[in-house]
Amino acid sequence: MQRWLRITGLLILFSLFSYSTVEAALVVEPSSSIDVENPTNYVVGNKQMYIGGEDGYRTYELSDGSLVYHVKGQATDVLDVSDDEQWVLTKSSGLVTYDAKGMVRHTLQEAKWEHMTISFNDDQIQARFLPGSSVAVILTESSGLVWYDVATNEVKKQVLISRNERYGPPNQQLRVSKHFIAIGEKAMITLYSHEGEMMSSIGIGDLIESFDVTNDGMVVMTTKSGELYEYKWNAKGTFSRELDITGAIMMSPNGTFFSNETSLYDFKTGKRIYSSVQPGRVVFTPDSTRFISIGKRIEIYDTSSLDKRIRSIAVNPELKRIETDTKVRPSLIVTRADGTKETITEGVTWTSTSPERLAVEKGMFVGKQSGPVVVNATYEEHTTLFYVKVVPPPPLTDLEWLKAHKKALDQNGTFDGADHKIGTLYAKVKAPAGKLLIDKKIATRGKYHHDFLYATTNRSKKVNEIVLSFWNYKRPNITESVVQRAFGKPIQTWTKKSKSFETIRGNKSWEKRSVGKIAAYRTKQKHTVWMYYDTSGKLRMFRLLESAPK
Repeated sequence: MQRWLRITGLLILFSLFSYSTVEAALVVEPSSSIDVENPTNYVVGNKQMYIGGEDGYRTYELSDGSLVYHVKGQATDVLDVSDDEQWVLTKSSGLVTYDAKGMVRHTLQEAKWEHMTISFNDDQIQARFLPGSSVAVILTESSGLVWYDVATNEVKKQVLISRNERYGPPNQQLRVSKHFIAIGEKAMITLYSHEGEMMSSIGIGDLIESFDVTNDGMVVMTTKSGELYEYKWNAKGTFSRELDITGAIMMSPNGTFFSNETSLYDFKTGKRIYSSVQPGRVVFTPDSTRFISIGKRIEIYDTSSLDKRIRSIAVNPELKRIETDTKVRPSLIVTRADGTKETITEGVTWTSTSPERLAVEKGMFVGKQSGPVVVNATYEEHTTLFYVKVVPPPPLTDLEWLKAHKKALDQNGTFDGADHKIGTLYAKVKAPAGKLLIDKKIATRGKYHHDFLYATTNRSKKVNEIVLSFWNYKRPNITESVVQRAFGKPIQTWTKKSKSFETIRGNKSWEKRSVGKIAAYRTKQKHTVWMYYDTSGKLRMFRLLESAPK
């Protein structure tokens, strides 16, 4: 399994990915930190971190970030560390092996194998210890793969490997897992057994940008187009996902997480983990119990701190039906990796496919017109869609309807649902002409806007009369007793004041009724309301007047 990353040369190749700052939804605290900024050569063990440099290499405790020792000398690249962290293999002039106390045990410039002389002074040398072993597999430019036992200072084996020149200069990468040795180059990854026998080759028909392996035998590859491919060593074929992930990737040994140069991802969902971890490279310990964030400083975290990462999102089922002319704040039900659920309202992007029916305004759903709507929700790269039905509100009872009008008349100087009120400039009413006839004679001229006739009968050029007939309302059975429960007793009534009324919009008669009684009320706005009942005693029209006619 890959346990380290040499970034030298990779930063230029994979630095096209840009990081965008977001508000962190998952706050995680480091268990320790190391005050070193952006090292370019390092190896991570289970207990310690090894950092190469111009003056040797340093070892730090992961538990508290303390410096264990500084091995001084010439410029040193740390190549790998054995599982038990008893052996540190480095490269300066040739290979240099250190023990756990930082003491030099072996120095190797070259070695003989059969008829070949193997040089360890190549510019590009990579090494990985075989799991649970003191044998390191070394990838050289000139001699292929070399098995070197650092405990005995012996070369155990050498295997020449072919290079694919089709896609330009060689750029081979070495990875080791519990099941195989993997060498990747441009468009092909070749798997070898720990004994050096070729097992299989993986080609995906595209240039491989980066790859890594997991302890359970999976090879994970990415391409420049952002696709991620998975290959299981004991299965047939590959599986691909379009994740739009670019840059060099690194897997956690247990296959739970992966990262590129900027971000951490959940491998199962393929989604980025939005957290308070600093942007930058993330690497994992061989046992997957810790991860290390490398940026302006080195921060060490327990992977258990990521148990609150998002696993899935779903829209709150309470949002299945929304009434017209209402506003509702939508919410998501977020399921965390540990199984806990949380309701989220902030930071969600909502999109309605039918904004004429359901609009999204400042994070609120606004019911506009009746009908089905599909709504998309996006939160931290997780997306879901759901169906909403916009429905008309349930009809008010006659009493509730009357009380709503009384409240509006008392507080606003107009009827419930009217766009204009007494005192509004008449010129603001943009609507067709209309009129009210009483006993077939014109009583009021004005403009019919929606269900209301607005009129002005004085020189103020302001609305001083509003008429509401019931032609568009299913209110055929409102009796005087129900009216009085809402408005109280009238200040005056007439039974022979008029015989009929008719409302006309443009040239069309909307409603024509006989009149049996008129009742007058006063509002808190000091306006007068006349209520017209038909000869059967049912309420048929409201007439709001700025002041009572003489």
